[in-house]
Amino acid sequence: MGKRCHVCKKKCTGDILKAEGEKYIHISCFKCAKCSRSLRETGYFTGPDEQFLCAEDFRALTQPLRVDASPPPPPQSAHDAAASPASPASQPPVSPASPASPASPASPTVCAACEQPLQTGQVLLALGEQWHVWCFKCSECAAVLQGEYMAHEGKPLCIRDYNLKYGVRCYECEKYIAGKVLQAGGYKFHPTCARCSRCGEHFGDGEEMYMQGDEIWHPHCEHSRTTENLAVGYMPNWPTETLCRISTKPAGGVFKEQIFQRVDSFDADT
Repeated sequence: MGKRCHVCKKKCTGDILKAEGEKYIHISCFKCAKCSRSLRETGYFTGPDEQFLCAEDFRALTQPLRVDASPPPPPQSAHDAAASPASPASQPPVSPASPASPASPASPTVCAACEQPLQTGQVLLALGEQWHVWCFKCSECAAVLQGEYMAHEGKPLCIRDYNLKYGVRCYECEKYIAGKVLQAGGYKFHPTCARCSRCGEHFGDGEEMYMQGDEIWHPHCEHSRTTENLAVGYMPNWPTETLCRISTKPAGGVFKEQIFQRVDSFDADT
């Protein structure tokens, strides 16, 4: 059975784009789901139901309206794309960082790192900027970033260096947290690591918990303590139980480079 376009679901023939996760897309279908703007040279953001969105529509969907007239900063949780120019006659891509000011055809777009023109080959779109693929490096160790990376204050970092400088460790498993972090009483957890020691259920945002030593439990589980727990609870110098309220906040999210490449003369029967 032939491959089908991820957008229109029709068979893929001729020139197509191949995305991460074995997604094939007709070049004519690779456009913003809201405004129908072509995304071949500007990169994209993933919206609900895996829709492809341009930077402006993604920002409008995920950020609250602003009263001031100044444009909001580009969102930092974007999927990044690398795309080859469709043809030599194509105009320079518009940077997602400044969608209201398209680049002039007479002024070639330059790499955010080396400031040299981006003319041929793959162009990586990341953090609202455009880069040569080989110029997109960790700001700490200078390793070329491939696949996944992190960002801090607009600078790309490899996951190792990000965790060493800014990483948050889970109090339970002692591993670094990426995504949502659950915090209570100065302790931080993966949402899946914070379990009541009495009933085994997870804690949710806004819930209360009792903490005593390494033990945490729901207030409604207070009277289900075992004899062993009672004995431990009354050991000399054992810290008294503390009531805390759960709160959640985002930790550093892992960004993924979404490498797009042009596939010529695709055979629908393969």
